[in-house]
Amino acid sequence: MLSIYLEDAKNYFRKEGYLMFLSIILVVITPLDYILYIRWLDGMTNYKWFASSFIFPLFGILFFYLGVLYLKMRNVKIVTCKQKPLAVMGILDGIRSLLQSFSAPYLSIIVMTILDKLSLPLLMMFSFCFLHRRYYKSHYLGVFLTIYGVMVSYIPNFSNGKFSEGWATFIFLLGILPGVLSYIYKEKMLGDTNTDIWWMNLWISVWQFLFGLFMFPMMLIPISGSDITIKASDVGSYFNDAFKCQFAGINSREGDDCEANFMFLIIYNVISTVINILMFLVIKEGSSTYYMIINTVKLPIQAWLGSYKAIAGSNYAPININNLFSFVLLGVSAAVYSDKKEIKYERVLSSESELSDLGDKRDMHDLRQSFIRTDFENC
Repeated sequence: MLSIYLEDAKNYFRKEGYLMFLSIILVVITPLDYILYIRWLDGMTNYKWFASSFIFPLFGILFFYLGVLYLKMRNVKIVTCKQKPLAVMGILDGIRSLLQSFSAPYLSIIVMTILDKLSLPLLMMFSFCFLHRRYYKSHYLGVFLTIYGVMVSYIPNFSNGKFSEGWATFIFLLGILPGVLSYIYKEKMLGDTNTDIWWMNLWISVWQFLFGLFMFPMMLIPISGSDITIKASDVGSYFNDAFKCQFAGINSREGDDCEANFMFLIIYNVISTVINILMFLVIKEGSSTYYMIINTVKLPIQAWLGSYKAIAGSNYAPININNLFSFVLLGVSAAVYSDKKEIKYERVLSSESELSDLGDKRDMHDLRQSFIRTDFENC
């Protein structure tokens, strides 16, 4: 099983080398996952709830259950945990997925990429408050260069009218917060327990699926001019048309583009499963903020794939000089951020160089004390 082989790789790499090994794999395969996700959602525009809150978590349950079943067949001991944190993560992931799937058909890949990078400062802030992490100046510089690199590449699109869908932008931004909180929860849990990653993902998918079912009655509330809601009298035909679109490739409604949906769904879920396992390992070995930085470095590959209409479909866009300059900045930002490990609150600093890098030398004593206090007064 993938996670077993990846864990075995630790025997061949130092911890830093192992983290870099996982990061490189993520950077290479994540862009394809994102392209497939957009192509799949494009074909399911009339069935947003069905795609994001029913089919996606249901297939997640299937794939992760097969992983857990394989581990049991190999007689691998599976470490479990309480359901409460898994339920929280599943619900947070469900909220993010639902909100962003509603807005995705109305925003370009470029705009969504810009908006998604707003999660970086939020992750650092929440990690500071809830995970007791402290950052070097190089970490702040790395995050700044990441955001700057993305803006340099994509800010010209604002003047081209690609940022005009106000309500879709607002809904997408709402989805960022639960996504960030879910990353924080995952990092906290991975740091405190040895819970099996496959088992954890299985139950997160279960709770996400249950949350989607719970939210379905909300889809029946009529909203004037909205294509998100479902008419109560249309529920039967909605599910019938959605199943036909997803699994039979049959167009039933105006705007349907179902021919390749099943292929996109299967390939996307296979790659998404691999990425989820890699994500958990990267967060476990590094941090949620480090994962987000690495996830940003995928943009050059994503932009290159997105420049071909045959690959990206209607969301394709050619690469320009701004993109090329941005790619250089993103590479530099990842190198700067990865230069030093983030510091956990419990660690006692004694090195003058470490202390001076984190703050003013005049405040070394106070800074040292802030790292060894048992309470958390900064938030």
